[in-house]
Amino acid sequence: MENKPVTEYERKTPGGFLIKIKPTRHLCIVFQNNVPEVPRTGGSMEQAIPCLMFIGRSFDPVLKLGTVSLVQSRGGKIAIPYKIKSSDQIRYLTLACHSASDQFPVQVQLYESIKQFLSKEAAGHPYRYMVLDPDVQRVDMVALKVNQPEAHLLLLEKEKLADETPAVTDQTKIRASDLLKSGTHGELAGNPVFLARLYLRDLELKKVKDMLTEKILTGDEIQFIRTFLKIMINNDQKKHDLEGAKIELYIIDELYRLSSVLSMGQSDEFDATLDKGMAPALAAELIPVLEAYRRRASDKIEELRLWEWDFRLRKMAGSK
Repeated sequence: MENKPVTEYERKTPGGFLIKIKPTRHLCIVFQNNVPEVPRTGGSMEQAIPCLMFIGRSFDPVLKLGTVSLVQSRGGKIAIPYKIKSSDQIRYLTLACHSASDQFPVQVQLYESIKQFLSKEAAGHPYRYMVLDPDVQRVDMVALKVNQPEAHLLLLEKEKLADETPAVTDQTKIRASDLLKSGTHGELAGNPVFLARLYLRDLELKKVKDMLTEKILTGDEIQFIRTFLKIMINNDQKKHDLEGAKIELYIIDELYRLSSVLSMGQSDEFDATLDKGMAPALAAELIPVLEAYRRRASDKIEELRLWEWDFRLRKMAGSK
């Protein structure tokens, strides 16, 4: 018989509070003297369970991973214990808490790297606080923030690793330009994801398009860049300059999509796209991308196929 996930259970705290935990929804209700607590901020009596993820090889878990645990709560803050592998000392990360209870539920998870997290849990996870060790690559932090725009990124400072209460820097507003100013860009200067983020921020759209002909991009790099493009196209903040560039951003996103199709050798899908027809402006922009792939063709059959597509694109673009 298949085991069904537990949808609700209760825990009592030393201070006499009863906490009804709903793990699948990551919510809880706190009772004192059989009366449900409405948090100080008002609203529903259902309170969100903070879900926190540690990313990096420096961390050693204290709480059981992937399940709900009760931690100490006092003075409007909860204390989440963790350890650094180089030390046996337990440290604490504090987060705001609006419950009067002496304990409050949390859930923690651990990944060795951002790439490991993105490959396994990039969507549908509950973790909104992400603590990063200082060895995490800055370009990976940019990719993480783009992929998880609602997350709070907290970076542990390297020089504080040996201290009793290591400092944490809030990286919620991290930008690629900040890395450039900080002097850490040397290692990133050749990274296409980092460069695309800079170019897009400054609306240097031609440079973003030129990357498709000047660099060999991996599938992951293309997808990260398309994530940047989609955020700009959605333009949730209604920025005027992005509204004016929306058509060109759509074209660039489609160029990157079709480049991904080419890089994965999906000739049937590319053929189908051409069969449907294409706007002359897009066809004209796609020709130099196709030429770059033709120069890198691995054999004559692939080269001939690319020549055929080139001919069809030129007809769509109105070229003679």
